[in-house]
Amino acid sequence: PSYSPRGLRRSPSEVCQPPPMSMSSKLWVVIGGGDKGGIVVREGLATDSPLRPERLATLAVVKELALEGDRLHYERVDGSGPASGWASVRLQDGKELMVRASKVWKVVGGGDRGGILVREGKGKDSPAETERLATGSWLKELDLDGERLRFQRISGSGPPSGWVSTRLQDGKDLVVQAFEGDARSVAGEQQQQQQQQRKIRVLFVHSSPGNSNMMKFQTTQLRKVLGKDVEALFVDAPHEWKPRDLGPDPDGRGALYASERSDFEKRLAGNKPFFEWLTFDLGDLQTPTPESVDNTFSHLQDFLRREAPIDACVAISQGTCVVGGFLEVRRGRGEAAPWRLSVLFSSVPPENHFLAPPPDPAEEKHAEEVGGWAEHRILGVLGGETDPWYAVGKPALSARYGSQLQLLEHVDGHTFPLTEPRAGEIYAEVAAAIRRAAGL
Repeated sequence: PSYSPRGLRRSPSEVCQPPPMSMSSKLWVVIGGGDKGGIVVREGLATDSPLRPERLATLAVVKELALEGDRLHYERVDGSGPASGWASVRLQDGKELMVRASKVWKVVGGGDRGGILVREGKGKDSPAETERLATGSWLKELDLDGERLRFQRISGSGPPSGWVSTRLQDGKDLVVQAFEGDARSVAGEQQQQQQQQRKIRVLFVHSSPGNSNMMKFQTTQLRKVLGKDVEALFVDAPHEWKPRDLGPDPDGRGALYASERSDFEKRLAGNKPFFEWLTFDLGDLQTPTPESVDNTFSHLQDFLRREAPIDACVAISQGTCVVGGFLEVRRGRGEAAPWRLSVLFSSVPPENHFLAPPPDPAEEKHAEEVGGWAEHRILGVLGGETDPWYAVGKPALSARYGSQLQLLEHVDGHTFPLTEPRAGEIYAEVAAAIRRAAGL
């Protein structure tokens, strides 16, 4: 699908203004911000003017209203983000954030072969890349010589750059200019295809000590309810856990955390060691070492960069504490929400381990002003009075997230819900919330 000037009608006022500028030449496509939920939009031309509440999503299509240097005043045609505003077309280091629609191509061939052939050079006898460029990928044109296109991949999978043929010798198209025809119908078709092609992506964050194998076992029932159209992503914490003596232990929490794991837990862990998100000094199970906090947040940021987009995150126990702290760090830096829904089982407040300051009611408005945080939702699932964190976790969730929070409760303690019929009811509600977060 693509935009062709002849496929777009101009108003009488446009017809009477020479020289006419075709609609296709006024269209831009967002290619930056893939790891941040889109690009920053401001109210005015100046780069210090007020921010818009949301980012302009990667692959959004906009119409140029004015262009002042590298600052574009736009009106959104399709995609998500602010309906209008000012955005930069490139960063100070020259990296492009937006390109004109005429420079965007789409792979349409190779569906029966896993994509189309990519070569290192323009010549058809130059070395071929080992990986094919997937059908449906979106490309930025770097050079066009006859029927040979040098590209940079915007979305999809395959080599990040290289040379491809635009068509076969029999005339069959392999790649086409993406924007011809009606802008809204094309962008809508693009969005629909993307939703149909990819599954809902859910990140699962284990507790400590634990690992991804254990989390897979613990979330079996939830994942069964979610169904086959959900892709489950599991991440292991960056620090290997070992049993140890943490010193004086008046309340027994040290032994619970640091003692040798049971044979059943070892079987669940499988061929992986036990991991922990936070490490603690002798005798202190509340204050994590600064190095472990930095390692954990960097580890999650790197995982997000590799695996985005992610629609929702499911965490339990210490994993919820880490996720809560990670969200606050990103929000404090002015970065976009990494996903649209956080599901926190047996929640441990991030302030308990000093991963975030206690919530300040005066800062509540901040969540509504930056990077899509107003749409971010929290679903807390708590295990009742038998959960040692219940008395702390419930009021802490309400204080931090307010109207963004929905609470569900069961009676099974510090674990995933087990007792029917309540367990089934909770998993059905969680699955429905995840689907809403993914726009389904």
